[in-house]
Amino acid sequence: MGSNVMAFDIIKNILEIAVDFWWVLLPAVLFFFFIEYRLTHKAVEKREKIEWVMLELRVPRDNVRPPKAMEQVFSALHAVKGWIAIEIVATIQEFRFYFRVPTGARKLIESALLSQYPGAELIETEDYLKKLPEKLPDGTYDLWGTDMMLKKEDPYPIRTYLAFESPSATEEKEKGIDTIAPLLEAMSGIDGTETIILQILIRPTDKGNKWQENGKKIVAKIAGRKEESKPTLLDHAGIFAKNLIQAPAKQPEWPGKPEEKPQSVPNLTEGEKWIMKSIENKIAKLGFETNIRFLLIDKEGSLNKNHVLALTGAFRQLNTQDLNAFDADEETTTEPPEEWYVRGKNEKLKGRKEAIYGMCRARFYRGQKKLSSSPGKSFVLSTEELATVFHLPTIAVGAPMLRVIQSKKGGAPVEVSKS
Repeated sequence: MGSNVMAFDIIKNILEIAVDFWWVLLPAVLFFFFIEYRLTHKAVEKREKIEWVMLELRVPRDNVRPPKAMEQVFSALHAVKGWIAIEIVATIQEFRFYFRVPTGARKLIESALLSQYPGAELIETEDYLKKLPEKLPDGTYDLWGTDMMLKKEDPYPIRTYLAFESPSATEEKEKGIDTIAPLLEAMSGIDGTETIILQILIRPTDKGNKWQENGKKIVAKIAGRKEESKPTLLDHAGIFAKNLIQAPAKQPEWPGKPEEKPQSVPNLTEGEKWIMKSIENKIAKLGFETNIRFLLIDKEGSLNKNHVLALTGAFRQLNTQDLNAFDADEETTTEPPEEWYVRGKNEKLKGRKEAIYGMCRARFYRGQKKLSSSPGKSFVLSTEELATVFHLPTIAVGAPMLRVIQSKKGGAPVEVSKS
């Protein structure tokens, strides 16, 4: 009871101060919102000035290049400043692969891709999203969508293509499971009015590479090594104040370098050693801020949720219990959470659908406001992990799937049927 009264008194005092000094607080709050608005506005202006080009990547029929080739491509793309959108679009006709990049990076993209995939073609084309409605849902078409997220911190890696390869294989087509095959299979088998979009947004990690430093801390913690804590400015100020007060009676004392004590080496399990090795392998590679998004578009009332299960399930092959795992971001998924009341549920759901479709068209994602800042809902994937998620399918995927992917070399950009 006493603690409740004390809390009430504190809140009351805060409110009284706010009322008395509103003329000081209000300008400060307004200034904060003004700065946020200006930064966002400048970011939008900067983005609108960027010239973009949409390139369609056409897959060679006899491709045998392993995911390692795409890893080399991503290593080259780490030199690109700004965002790149990598997209796979599936309709009843075919699969199409797209790269949307700044015009200035086109030559780099072409040389990186075609040097690793000599039989591929990279052709400039119109943005397929211009053929889709500007706003969805629109009364005729509906959608399901979600952004993906990692369950653990960025330094923990997902299961990569190396875990699926057979070192003893003598031929490329026998090397092992192609990690993109389940994803393409999940995107196949759609009917005449369905469109499935996989959108991967990537940007080289900032110069600070805090995610790598965090990885080193995680490894040190598992190994049982104590992290050296450096005194902060506040610590120095406290020591100075203490010495100043005690100066008349005591000689000032300043902390020296702490004495190094031998640390006992913990008896690590094989699993812990594996986790440490996996994290060290990831943080040694180049990293990209990443966002992965799925959209399923179909006529209203006809959305096939089996595709939803297949799409999210395709990513589960890359999940592990001890390392990292993909999961749908509940805050972007276009399904009503249990806490939503029946009243207003439809409007909230429509708002989510409009938001994720708008993000898809703009190649943005939730939390991404300022181009210079680290987006709140991105995660870091290494070049190896990105190559696991996206690479060109090989002959090992199988003849039926290859026929679907390469059924046509030309034709109009993907379009939602209006019939």
